[in-house]
Amino acid sequence: GVQGTIQSVLDSDFCIGVEIPDSLVPVRFTRDYLGKIPLLYAALPGRLFVSDELNEVFSWLVEHGVLPPVSETAVAMYFVAGYVPQGMCLYDGIQVCRNATIYEWDGQTVLPKRVFSPISPDSTIEIDAVGRAVETEVTFLASQYPMLDTWCSGGIDSSTIAMLHNTKGRTSELLTLSYGQSLIDDYGEGEIPHARTMAQACEMPLRTVEMDEDLFNDVHASFVRGHHSPAIDTCLLAKYALATATRSVAVTGEGGDPVFGGVKNDFVSYYHHRHPETPIGHIYSLSHKRFGPALAEILVRGRDLSQYADDYFQSIFSMYPGDLTRQLFYLNTFEKQGGMIFPESYYPAKRSAIRVFHPLTSRRVYEAAFTLTDEKRYVYPNGKLVLASLYRDKLPQSIVNREKSGTQIPLRAYLASLPSSVWGLESLRSTKFFRDDFLDSSLDGRLTIDNAPLLLYALVTLDLFLATKRKNTLCPEFIHSKQ
Repeated sequence: GVQGTIQSVLDSDFCIGVEIPDSLVPVRFTRDYLGKIPLLYAALPGRLFVSDELNEVFSWLVEHGVLPPVSETAVAMYFVAGYVPQGMCLYDGIQVCRNATIYEWDGQTVLPKRVFSPISPDSTIEIDAVGRAVETEVTFLASQYPMLDTWCSGGIDSSTIAMLHNTKGRTSELLTLSYGQSLIDDYGEGEIPHARTMAQACEMPLRTVEMDEDLFNDVHASFVRGHHSPAIDTCLLAKYALATATRSVAVTGEGGDPVFGGVKNDFVSYYHHRHPETPIGHIYSLSHKRFGPALAEILVRGRDLSQYADDYFQSIFSMYPGDLTRQLFYLNTFEKQGGMIFPESYYPAKRSAIRVFHPLTSRRVYEAAFTLTDEKRYVYPNGKLVLASLYRDKLPQSIVNREKSGTQIPLRAYLASLPSSVWGLESLRSTKFFRDDFLDSSLDGRLTIDNAPLLLYALVTLDLFLATKRKNTLCPEFIHSKQ
């Protein structure tokens, strides 16, 4: 962290801080402005606990006689958004701090103070300003960490980072995900050909992480045991696997979508144009393309909770200024990155005792990107306009012209490798939130690995997450382990 005031924490990248005066109150705490490091807290009368580890906060409450109940609204948001948004937690009584917010505890209660400040677009600023900010970030990271690995999927974001870290005397080996030979025979090479193309262009080695069924089970267990929140995004498992093979420090292009334009912008823009009468919160809920439309079939109070999710997203939109495109850029940058994307790298890195940096979403790049007028970054249906304009001539054309797909994994094969005991979903049943007939469908053949792999993955992941949190309260050697 950075020594100094809470403001110095906000002004930093990758920082959390707690400020305790001599009088012991008020205590102030925060995470960096964009939210690179997660931060959680729980408060009891006269007591406060702040940590980046959910297990630690959970155990602290248990030690003080409080067993945190599962949050029904957080479970609903998990199925709607694919993750639990920052500002809430899977357990009532524990909060995940929002970014761009300072929290103050007066000895009894915690009050948040939002410190978000919009950036005014300047039509005179050209995209070269973003290029200079990215280059400055890359130069700084390379000077601080000469032995860098680049997590490269062969998409334009990670390929841009790989290219920049292998120019001007800088070198960085490329690291990508493989499924293991047995799975490649059935499912193909996935992203390896694109990553190989980029490695050849950089004239650098390409290392692969062989995530076969055994490694999948290992990293999934690590995820549900130690992440700060459950998540349906299977890309998270790739981060855990990549972290195990990273030498010491990695850079990734992950997170470029919210800053430079992504698929949610397309979905929301198109839907809003066709159905302007539909509340924007409902449209944004649908844009996650998870299980919001099926919530009434999954949860006992699914209809009410579906409306809760719509209202939640509606309120989030109201926090950001500008027209719809500008709001989407802010929403995806502050909400999605701080709530899901950054933790997807932070916790795998911490478990493997490495560090991971996101050059495309540093504070300086964020500020430069938001100074641009929006049409220089995104014009429906085309995003990544800045990256393409800056770097298309420096990247292989197969990379530039590649359609975005996200990291794909052979989920059906991985699910089939899980032990049969996981399909009882006993932790989900114990919440009483779920419809019994729906949970039974995972046992009687209505939901199968073939016809609903992602939904089954969402269910078993949440079930194991709930089960291991209680178990971890009995494992101090894990709870109190530090990097």
